[in-house]
Formats: sequence, C-alpha cells, structure tokens
Amino acid sequence: MEYTPIKDTLRRLIRRNALFTRLFFSLLGILFLRARYVKRELRKLLQQRWQSGKMLDAGFGYGQYSYWIARHFPQAQLTAVEIEPGLMEDFQIFLLKTKTGNILLQESDLRRMTGEAAFDLALSVDVMEHIEDDESVFANIYRSLKNEGVFLMHTPHIRASASRGKGAFVGEHFREGYRAMELKEKLRRAGFNRIDHSLTYGPYGGLAWKLLQQFPLIMLNESKLFLPLLPFYLLIAWPFAEVLMRLDMKCVNREGDGILVKAWKD
Repeated sequence: MEYTPIKDTLRRLIRRNALFTRLFFSLLGILFLRARYVKRELRKLLQQRWQSGKMLDAGFGYGQYSYWIARHFPQAQLTAVEIEPGLMEDFQIFLLKTKTGNILLQESDLRRMTGEAAFDLALSVDVMEHIEDDESVFANIYRSLKNEGVFLMHTPHIRASASRGKGAFVGEHFREGYRAMELKEKLRRAGFNRIDHSLTYGPYGGLAWKLLQQFPLIMLNESKLFLPLLPFYLLIAWPFAEVLMRLDMKCVNREGDGILVKAWKD
C-alpha cells in the first residue's frame, strides 16, 4: 500500500491555508488512535515537569504534535526537525499565519543530528519504521537530551505471535515495526537504562484502524474518485470506531499493533 501519493494529495488540499490545516490537524486527532495515546502521555509529562521545558519533535511530518504542544503549553520551547523540504515549507507558512512563535523549525537528517543535552523531552511518532539506521537516531536523541530527560516514541509493533516477512501495510516503511524486546535492546545500546512500554491498537483499536484507515486507504489506492465520498463514509464509520478507540485506551493490551515507549536518560 503506497501512502505517499495520498499524503501528497492531502497536502495539496490544505497547504498554505491555515483554517484547512487546523481542521486537518483536528481530524488527525479524532481519527487516529495513536494521536490519543501520544497526547495523553505528553499531557502527563508536561503537566508534571516541563510546562516551560525544551522539546524536540524528531520528524514532525505535518507538524500536528508540535502545534498541539505549542497551543496547550505556550511556555514550552520546541525544535521541530524534518528532512522533507516541502513539509518544512508548508509548516513554516502555517506557523507564520497563525503567529505561533515558540516553534523553531530545523531541516535535518535525524541520523546526523548534532547537539548535546539540549532538550527535556524528545518525541518521535511513527517515524523510526521509515529509517534503516535507527540506532544512530536513538543515539543522537539520547545525546540531545538533558539528564533525566525523556524520549517518548510510538511505532508499529510486531506481535509476539506474528511472523516476520509479511510486509508492512504501508509500502514506504523500511521495516514492519519492532518487537518490544528488540526495541528496548536498541534503546539500551543507545544509552537509555530505564524504559517503559505499553501496547496500543489492541483488539478494539485494531478494528477501529481497519474502519478508519485501512479500508479508506485501500479504496483511495484503487481510485481517487473515492475521495469525494470519503467524508460520508467517515461520518458513518466514525461513531463505531470512536467507541472502539475509547475501549482500547481503557484496556491493558496484551497484544497490539502499536507500541508506545518512554525511555529516560538517567
């Protein structure tokens, strides 16, 4: 499944229009379960310790997480890093139009990122599955954190019962995902020695993902003519998926297709 053409279509629809971009960010928060898990953890971490701290968004994509932090924690200072010039340009224009002044954009390759002990918290949401040399990125993020800083990461998870080699649903992924022990070992080699994880997209969340992401992506890859019908489909599917996502977040998932990790630099 090729996701890039669909992303490019969405970018053309919203780019350089602040209202459309805000609406798009809101929709991502409503439709994607991972956004709910990540924001819940961010809220806990920032309210407890770093409402005015320094944050790193490592691979900001559209910029929805950086913008969410900037709005809800206006005293925080963010550095948002991305390698794609088009995403950089679009997000920069959006920040100027919305007069968001506490986000600094940086065009950089995470594998070659420099800087030491600069951030209280680093964030990476569904980025590492796209990068072959992930251990270099983990080491760079570890080095960029202050002592007692936290790395918050979400990525696809390979279930213990699953076999490798099936291939990722999204074709642009370098790897299908991580097994929990494999990911923890890589983070330990980078220097992190206290690591917690929880699984996302369990039985309920997995079904919600099929309703809100998998099926629409399949249809859009078949024909772009499905795009005008997509809002009507989502209006029908979303109420059922909303219940499923809320159930997923109340459960302790023993299996799941996503993994949320918190790693501390002691």
